[in-house]
Amino acid sequence: MVETTPAEAAALPDELEAPGEPVLAVRRYGAGSGHRGRGPGAPVPVVLLHGLGGTLEEWDGVARILAAHRPVFSADLRGHGRSGDASWCLDGFVDDLIRLLGHLGVERPLVVGNDLGGAVAACAASRRSDLAGAVNLDGVAWPDAERAARALGMAADAAGIQVDLARAYATEQLAASRTPQGAEEFARCLEGLRAMGDEGPMLEASVIRAAAAADGLVALRPGPRGMRAAMDAFDEFVPERVYPRLLVPLLSLVSTGSLPAHPGAPSRFADVVRAAASAELARTAPLLRTGPIEQTAHHPHVTHPAVVAGAVEGFLAEIGG
Repeated sequence: MVETTPAEAAALPDELEAPGEPVLAVRRYGAGSGHRGRGPGAPVPVVLLHGLGGTLEEWDGVARILAAHRPVFSADLRGHGRSGDASWCLDGFVDDLIRLLGHLGVERPLVVGNDLGGAVAACAASRRSDLAGAVNLDGVAWPDAERAARALGMAADAAGIQVDLARAYATEQLAASRTPQGAEEFARCLEGLRAMGDEGPMLEASVIRAAAAADGLVALRPGPRGMRAAMDAFDEFVPERVYPRLLVPLLSLVSTGSLPAHPGAPSRFADVVRAAASAELARTAPLLRTGPIEQTAHHPHVTHPAVVAGAVEGFLAEIGG
């Protein structure tokens, strides 16, 4: 029998459901660890949200690190993982989060989200003053034509076309990744994920959680149509409107590592992505702080969980959590 240390035992997760429309699948870390108390001096709880096409499994590495010191929860967004389906709109995702927080009964939580989840966290920070704060990890909007023009060294009209091409390419790539596949092809996909190194098991678990099998085929939630609709919901996030309205501190972390090759991508795709990152890092607002994560180009919570957990703990220390 393998024994666990007290810290490891504290981090063991259990599964919950937040009722309502839609039902939300939740994972709780730190159950029974003795640090769920409320009141002065109690550690700030952390709620983790994944991005487009992901599941709560992506946060497992970060969650286990954070759960050594505080209660941690992660959730599947609507239409993802094991949560229920609902309309694709940014306000709906934010409403789900607020309902989830009420169900969990957590006081002054820090909400941390990646990608779409980061946009949801930022919007919640502009609507709720009862949060400790929020972290937006790579919830980066596409740059407007003027910002893109300065970064790409071209006229605004031409830069706007490049942004549209980049967005269309990203959307179709994400939608294509959800095409139903045969069971054998899916098994090979899982084998490839397992071979990816330390992050492989988390990625494999996330894909399995998102999978639904029928008639000899395996489909991932959300499907191609849902993925396009979720991208449209993400486009509703306008930082220029959200950040000036923040009610609690927000940390925007942006991955700035080298981008991998994208076969078939528009010629200026990488430049547009870098322009979006630069625009996010340059934003200012009274309760906003920004910073780069240089180790990777995307999904640092999966590839570098200790780095992200350290950034979260550092932010909590700054804001008194």
